[in-house]
Amino acid sequence: INMKYAILENDIVINCVVCDPENEHLLTEQGLTVIQSDDAHIGDSYIDGEFVKPIIEDISVESDNT
Repeated sequence: INMKYAILENDIVINCVVCDPENEHLLTEQGLTVIQSDDAHIGDSYIDGEFVKPIIEDISVESDNT
């Protein structure tokens, strides 16, 4: 059964891959930090053992129609 893994760099998810758990060592042998998760997405932070979605601020621009 394949599982989803988050690849981390500086506690930020930079990629997600699906692989057989028996082959997880192929990822770590390349020096990658990987965490098994079905909920992680690129851009999430990994804080205290949990994946946290980034805060996206609303940057609305009002038009000046004068």
